Amino acid sequence: MPHQRGFFFCKELTNVRKWDYRGSNMEENLNNVMEYIMRLSRYTRRNGNFPNSSKGYTPFFCMKNISKCEGITAGNLAASLHVRPSSLTSMLIKLENDGLIERRKDENDSRAIRVYLTGKGREEIRKEHDQHRSKYDFLAEELTTEETEEFCRVAQKIIDICDQREKDLRKENKGK
Repeated sequence: MPHQRGFFFCKELTNVRKWDYRGSNMEENLNNVMEYIMRLSRYTRRNGNFPNSSKGYTPFFCMKNISKCEGITAGNLAASLHVRPSSLTSMLIKLENDGLIERRKDENDSRAIRVYLTGKGREEIRKEHDQHRSKYDFLAEELTTEETEEFCRVAQKIIDICDQREKDLRKENKGK
């Protein structure tokens, strides 16, 4: 098999058999990291969908974030999901119409809207969480606790670096 840029490929790029993660330099290693992130993302989007839910991927995580922080402001919720507030508003309207959330004006700041799950919303989150978790139980059989903790630590570090870079670029663009 030919060796290209740190990866072993079959004849066709679509038939990747085994990836050699050891690049010959830092640039190659970073390219490999990004390739792994994209592969994981594709896998989870293909296999991590929520078939019993009409809500889809983003609304599910929207509701999950609300459940972690009941009464979160719509602005903070949009930021946590990395979506525009206008995109979030239409999603919240649909979730509210489905009886899964309720939006209330903040008692101290009339401009702010706070978002809460309803009982039906909490039940939906529980069902979807159980279904989603069962799809990945096989990973618990293959990965150690240390491996999952290390993966989460490195993934969070990459997310933090990317978030900071995004903030820096926004600040740079504002100054122009």
